Amino acid sequence: MNLLARIWYDLGQLRQTMAKASKDSSFRIVPAIALIQAHAKLPRGAKILDLGCRNAIEPRLLREAGWDVDPVDLWPMALGIRRGDMHALPCPDRAYDLVFASHCLEHAHTPDRALAEIARVLRRPGWLWAEFPVGFTTTAHDRTDYGSAGQLLALMVGRGSEARLVYSDERLGVVRALIALA
Repeated sequence: MNLLARIWYDLGQLRQTMAKASKDSSFRIVPAIALIQAHAKLPRGAKILDLGCRNAIEPRLLREAGWDVDPVDLWPMALGIRRGDMHALPCPDRAYDLVFASHCLEHAHTPDRALAEIARVLRRPGWLWAEFPVGFTTTAHDRTDYGSAGQLLALMVGRGSEARLVYSDERLGVVRALIALA
């Protein structure tokens, strides 16, 4: 991505972040946590990368589930959230048991690069929770329509590990998926 395109991308993401800086996402995070607990059975203290959390609500709810949470966002809107880009995560290799990516992957300017970074930072076995819209018209902000959980899974396969879809649900144009990497 050239410099001008990157500036345009960053400004578009910042504009949306500012518009949604205090949005309460608990209505979707609480059910996601229950599904992760049911299917992944992560122990207390499991290391979670909370990707694209924006404000402190998401990390707080994940911590209340008993997990050790490292929140990262391109434009953090709360103290305790590290600034980081999903295309070049400021995280060591194989550091996390789960990457929690709720409504952020559709913003990737280079989806292959973002998914490669997620695979890089996940331990084996590891988990990816992804929730994303489908069937929308792409914009400068919502850049990637993954189409389905199966299509996201296909993009994760071959990233140095086996990947399988453990849970998926699609309702009202939103996909929720739990992918296991071995």
